Formats: sequence, structure tokens, C-alpha cells
Amino acid sequence: MVNIASEEYAKYLLPSSSEYNTQEAKLGGGWFLDKAMADNLVALAKATDSQLVINNAYRKPYLDVDGGSTKTKATHGIGQAVDISTYIKKGETYGAALAKGAARKLELGATVLTDDRFKGKLAFGGSIYGKSGGATKTVTPLTSNKSITIRDLNLSETMHFESEENAAIIKAMTDEELLKLNATVQAMANSRDGRTATPAKPEFTMKNADGTTYTIPAEPALDARDLRVKEFTVDTVTGAVTDIGYSDRSKLKVGSGKLKSDSAPLQNDPDILIDPDLKHTLSVTSRPGASRDKATVSDDPFTTAYGASDGKQGSMGDFMTFQGTPVKIPSRAADGTIPRVVEIDSRQFNNGIDNYRDAAQIKKITNKLVKNAMPGKHPFGAQLKHDGSPAAIKLVLDDVFKDKRTDAAKKAWEKITKSGIDYIDNFVLSRMSEVNSERYQILQSITDDYKIYFSGKSPVVTSIGGHMLNTYNQQWWYDFEYFYDNYLRGSKAV
Repeated sequence: MVNIASEEYAKYLLPSSSEYNTQEAKLGGGWFLDKAMADNLVALAKATDSQLVINNAYRKPYLDVDGGSTKTKATHGIGQAVDISTYIKKGETYGAALAKGAARKLELGATVLTDDRFKGKLAFGGSIYGKSGGATKTVTPLTSNKSITIRDLNLSETMHFESEENAAIIKAMTDEELLKLNATVQAMANSRDGRTATPAKPEFTMKNADGTTYTIPAEPALDARDLRVKEFTVDTVTGAVTDIGYSDRSKLKVGSGKLKSDSAPLQNDPDILIDPDLKHTLSVTSRPGASRDKATVSDDPFTTAYGASDGKQGSMGDFMTFQGTPVKIPSRAADGTIPRVVEIDSRQFNNGIDNYRDAAQIKKITNKLVKNAMPGKHPFGAQLKHDGSPAAIKLVLDDVFKDKRTDAAKKAWEKITKSGIDYIDNFVLSRMSEVNSERYQILQSITDDYKIYFSGKSPVVTSIGGHMLNTYNQQWWYDFEYFYDNYLRGSKAV
């Protein structure tokens, strides 16, 4: 990873001077990019004889930016994607170039689509995230006089450019790898190595109480130093960081106070910690793969919010929203009279109480199916789950069957494992028994003698019992019934 605000890259990739770069101010990472991606962007700038104005580079995945109006995907989450505001020609002002940004982003996109030097290296967001029925534009590339027509253009994504392999890499990464990479980039963005200037200290001799002496050696003068991370290498599998290179802050082409590290202490070793908020977000967010305009979750009603059995609609994240139902007391009845007595649904009170009591711990909820109530609490409103499910039934692929599955079975197993929901825990376990027995036969003779023949162990039978809640918003039975009928019962599982 390299910092494109460093002087080597900022000659060609100009960090935006606007406040729009929210991922640097709030989410960390900022101007770091994968080196190959940064080098390809430099090549694009050289080929077009211009500076590219980079709006943002690395961005923390799956979180709100732009004041909470936009839910990010993982497309910026490995440093192989940027948003470009415009390009600047020699002698041109920033403001003049920015005013022409809409047309210039299309020109850069057309260049990436047509120039052989960038095919297989860079992809244009307006095209790869195009929507059916989107705009059609005729554009002339910057390195050719031959115009092209870009169909189904997504105008909101014309500033987005990423590596050709960006989506495939993200899709192949595990959540743990993405977490490690994000933690490293944030730590590097927040890292600062510096010191204040100190004068030289001469050598001098000190005398002990017993008359003996000892010498304190001289110390040379030290200049002030303020270093920030310019480059580093990270192993996404292990999370190990090596080859950290530093640059003086004055050489980074970003204004004072605009970097995460500007508020860090002078002496700062990178503290690489997995962000619990991001870990929670990853656990409830379906991996988007390549496209943010196509459905990012399966159409299976068990794994999505659409058509879910509890009747709620929206994205999977909506099931984690922790909002208390306000108590509404009407000031005037429908007939115009003012009521002296108002009946208030107790569910409103319970929901409101739960909201304030549990808001600080809401991050413990892991997915939309977690509806287990904690002991002593009525299941109204959002409920918390124990750290670790008290009981769950999980589908596990036995090694005996791995090489004996049909194509249909393989696809079915791939579907349920990709969904991330291969278990059911919408029940409260109340009893469990296990029967172990031996198969035997008793043969009696006409006398008091008899013979017993043992023929091996009988199948172990485990009986599990419990109960399910079926309230207005905790309709566990329907989820369990769906899971059982489609996945869990013997013939389906086999």
C-alpha cells in the first residue's frame, strides 16, 4: 500500500482540497491505495498529460458516508478503487477543472474503456455499475479522436474507477482478511513518528558522595521531526505488516488538520486493532461481490428480509435497528372530545424500556434471526442474545458424503453456506434426553433356562424439547417451520 498524498504520487494524483473526503476525516485510511492501482492511475495521468483530482481512495467498507446518506460497499475496502472528481491540464486552475468535472469524468472513463494500455488494469464505474435503461452518452477518449457510445451509463458512478480485479479479490477474501486489512490501513493512517527539537548537551562529570566521579556523555542536537506513513506491506492472511516507510508531514500534499494522523501524538507506534463496529457490520451484511446495483442477497426468503416470515420489509440491517416505539397519547379523540382516560398498549412501555436498557449493548446482535429473549424479559421490541447461542441446530456436511454428492446437492450446500445462515436458534431449549441401548434377543426353553444373543448397539436416539415464542414481532415458529421444511428434515438434509 502507498500513500498517494506523498510527493511521488501527488505530482500526478492530486488529493482533493474539498471537505468531501469523509473516509479520511471519519473512517480512516484516506489516501492509501494498492501500489499497482496507484501506478496505473499515474500511467493514466501521464497518458492524458494531466493531473487526476482524487476525491477519495481507501474507504472503510459497509459504513455510512456523506452524512449517512450512502451505504458504502467493499469496493474501496482493499485500496483498489478511487473516486476522481476531474482532471487538470497544465496551466489550468483547480476551480475551472472542477466546473468541467461531469464531462471530464466521462472522458477519463472512455479512455480507460478504449486505450489498450489500461484494458485489464482499470475499470470505469459508470460502465461496470451501469443500470439497465440508464443514460447513453457519446464521448471522445482523451487518447483517441474516435468517439464511443457508452450505454446504460450510471451517472452517479462516473467518478468511480477501480482495478479490473477488484471485485474478484474482494469476493475471494474472507471477512477476517478484510477486517485485518482494514485494521492495518487505519493504524497506518493514524500513525505518527516524531520528536521536538532538542539542543546539544555537552559531556560533563559528576562526583559521588564518596569522592569518586562518573561521566555523562555528550548528546548531539536533534532536529524536529514529524513523520507519517508513506508505504507499507500487509499480509492479508496473517495481518503481518512489514516494510513501513515514512515521509515528512510537510511533503504530504494534504492541508494541516486534514489527516487522521494530525491529531495523533508525536510518538506513536501503529496500534492495529480489529474494529468491533466493522466486525458487527460485516456479520450482518451480505457480501456484494461486483455490483451495487444488483441484489446483494439471495432471493431465498429465509436469508433475506424480503418476504420474511415476521412480515417486516427492508434490508437485513433493518432487523438490527434499535428503536423504541414512542408512547403515543392522543390529545383529542376522533369525535373531537378530549379523553380523560387513555389506554396505552403495554408493548409500547416494554419496548421503550428495553430500548434504553440495552442500547449500549446492541452490537452483540449478530444477524436478523437472533430473536432469543434474555431470561426474565418479555419479547417485545428488539431483544439481546447471550454471548454465544444457548442452543442452536446447525447443518454440518459429513466427510462421508463430501465426494458422493450430486450436482444439485453441491449447489444446495453452496447456497446455504454462502447465505451465512446454516443454523436455527429461534427456540428455547427446555429438556433433552439421550437413549443408548443394545440390540438383543432372549430365547427361552421349556425349562427355566434361557439364552440372550447380543447383536450390537442400537442407534442413539436424542430427544430434544423446548418452546417457541409466537408474539407480534417474535414469530419464531414460522422461521423454524420454514427452516425445517426446506433444510433440516432428513430427506432434505440428505
